[in-house]
Amino acid sequence: MSRHPAGASHLHDELQHSAPLDERRQQSLLQLSTALHELIGQIEFGTIELVFHQGKLVQLERREKLRLS
Repeated sequence: MSRHPAGASHLHDELQHSAPLDERRQQSLLQLSTALHELIGQIEFGTIELVFHQGKLVQLERREKLRLS
């Protein structure tokens, strides 16, 4: 069973069918969408944080919690 939320791939699909963007920007957005989709699929409990410096996205951070019963 996939752990992806119902709309996890929606951003990726939307970007592929959206109005024309600058080729480089569209490639960057698709790369970001793919990275987020992969992170969302790998995490069960935790957070995904986007880090910006001077208005530019520079890194993605994943913090996962391990729940002990």
